[in-house]
Amino acid sequence: MRQPSCQSCENHRFEKARESQSRAFLAAQSS
Repeated sequence: MRQPSCQSCENHRFEKARESQSRAFLAAQSS
């Protein structure tokens, strides 16, 4: 079973990945 800290770290990585993805999407939209 995972520890809460590991879960939050995974969530953080997911958030960063989603943020970079949306940023790339916005860049494609604006051009």
